[in-house]
Amino acid sequence: MQFIGACKKPPVFCIIAEYMAGGSLRKFLHHQEPHSVPLHLVLQIALDIAPGMQYLHSQGVLHRDLKSENIILGEDMCVKVADFGISCLESQTGSARGFTGTYRWMAPEMIKEKHHTKNSRRVQFRNLLL
Repeated sequence: MQFIGACKKPPVFCIIAEYMAGGSLRKFLHHQEPHSVPLHLVLQIALDIAPGMQYLHSQGVLHRDLKSENIILGEDMCVKVADFGISCLESQTGSARGFTGTYRWMAPEMIKEKHHTKNSRRVQFRNLLL
């Protein structure tokens, strides 16, 4: 995703990125008939998400809220990971308490408020596409 700019002057904290005309993956899926997304598109989406997450993990970043609402689509169905509002460095996962993320998508370690790593959140692409 192309970075455009940012504001970090309190009380405004935001990142401005390129516009993705396709909206969220969740919105796209809700406009489809049940079980109508072709397998090649499911694989394309999964193969776009995986390198993005791999890059984040290689930089020591945990997204912590990966779900279909936080995957955005371009006009050409190019997929990008978005919403880093609760992301953190893997080395800092023990410093925050309480629920972080969306309950339905959380790793068990996060729900139990235990130490979690990138391995806690192995993506199950079939769940992202529900």
